[in-house]
Amino acid sequence: MKKILFGAMVLTLLFGRTTLPAPREMENMVLFRTLGADGGSYTASTSRSEEKAVVLTAWGEDLQAGKTDLQRRSDSTVFLGYVDHVLVGEELAQAGVAPLLDQMGRDGELGLGARLWVVRGDTARAGVESGGESGVDRRLNTLRLSGTETRTAGEVWADLLDRGTAVVPALELKDGLLTPAGWAVLEGDRLAGFLES
Repeated sequence: MKKILFGAMVLTLLFGRTTLPAPREMENMVLFRTLGADGGSYTASTSRSEEKAVVLTAWGEDLQAGKTDLQRRSDSTVFLGYVDHVLVGEELAQAGVAPLLDQMGRDGELGLGARLWVVRGDTARAGVESGGESGVDRRLNTLRLSGTETRTAGEVWADLLDRGTAVVPALELKDGLLTPAGWAVLEGDRLAGFLES
């Protein structure tokens, strides 16, 4: 019986339709490391040690539309599977983060493993662009490694679903650099305020 099942799987792979993703050439891909989400716009940034970061801003009513617009603005294939950090602008946090988190969880590339941050008093786009040529993910990784507490999007989403509240690390721009700014408190899925410590 095992041989028959194995043979059927091999035949399906060879001759039938499969659910395997289409192959992509790594040289033709833009691997984004940071994604910023504001109401209606998405800003993504790469970071490569050998070259300057690529920053693209796209527009769309939701994450899928934003990804489609990112792809339209790039000559290479856009890939969000390496995103380590997602910045949420204060205005989007006030409007509600549930749609974004739900779409991240359903997205085949992005998922909920990225660290989530709220940019206090500014847009996520400004936060992403603050990294300059070296990319903002270096600054965010430096903060994380220096002891700044972080939470994944999945942890935040689970807290919102289980308890109806969650805290998210907040950042603010000071002298052009993202710096820790306490915690953003979400009630329901909307920003209720900030805690300083």
